[in-house]
Amino acid sequence: MSRINPAVSFTEKITLQTACFKKHTDDGAGSVLIPYLTENSIDFAADMAKGAEAVALNVSAADLLRQSEKATQDRDDSFLPIWKTSCLWVQFLKKLFKNNTKQLTAWGVPIDTNGKIKYPSPFKERVVITQAIITKNNSYTTTPSPLQPYITANNNNLVTISTDITNALAFDISRKELKAESVKAIQDRDKAFDQPFINLTGIGNYLVTLFPTSPKDVALWGYDEVDTKVPAKVRMVSLFPTNKKLITGIELGTELINLGLKDIVVAAGKKGLGVTTTLPPGGTLGMNKGYSSIVVTNPATIGAAKFSVVTK
Repeated sequence: MSRINPAVSFTEKITLQTACFKKHTDDGAGSVLIPYLTENSIDFAADMAKGAEAVALNVSAADLLRQSEKATQDRDDSFLPIWKTSCLWVQFLKKLFKNNTKQLTAWGVPIDTNGKIKYPSPFKERVVITQAIITKNNSYTTTPSPLQPYITANNNNLVTISTDITNALAFDISRKELKAESVKAIQDRDKAFDQPFINLTGIGNYLVTLFPTSPKDVALWGYDEVDTKVPAKVRMVSLFPTNKKLITGIELGTELINLGLKDIVVAAGKKGLGVTTTLPPGGTLGMNKGYSSIVVTNPATIGAAKFSVVTK
């Protein structure tokens, strides 16, 4: 049976709306969509306006995301040199405290039970370590800091480093805010285009029924018509004791399999009035003519029943 292959991405949806509206307006008073639009109170021009609104939101979302990615890069560019310096500070202190590396914890350096350094990956956790080292270093007011020789020898300017950390943190805040704004713009975009796309889907289904002998004609309105059936899928079902369940849309020619430890009772038909079969654990039953709908019962008073069946 012919069906419409649905548009998935936002770009595909907008492209479809544009093509469909163009065909409709080009056909003018002779448009085959007029009866459907009238009957279903669809204002196609208003839907197009909503589409334009959604496109603007999509452009905004993409721009905000690019800004967020730029802020992320700026953050990393600001902090990466600082983090490399921080790791060198730790290595220097580790050599200094080689007989007791646990002393590194007083400098904010994470040490595991085996005395191994375990650096975190998240940006903010690394910032905490760097700031802890600087704070510890600056706490030496009456005696020299054990890290000061390295700082002096390598011209490390702690004031500049602290300023760069502040800048990196600001970039990180900006990154998060911009990303959140981008996500909201996407949400608003989808909300704005929700009903217009529902209307588009209805129009496509209407066109398929309008051209039963020439379904490819729907391509003139921008729709992608396919003749393949919707893929069947294996459905896993659990049934509580003494419960029953109606299963419809079964793919004929497949098997129902009892996957549980309890007998199940399978009755053909939507009302379960057809042929009835008691299926033991591990048993299979062919879903042939008459079994497109079945009623399955778990007659046990204790324990759930489980089975699988293939549905369209």
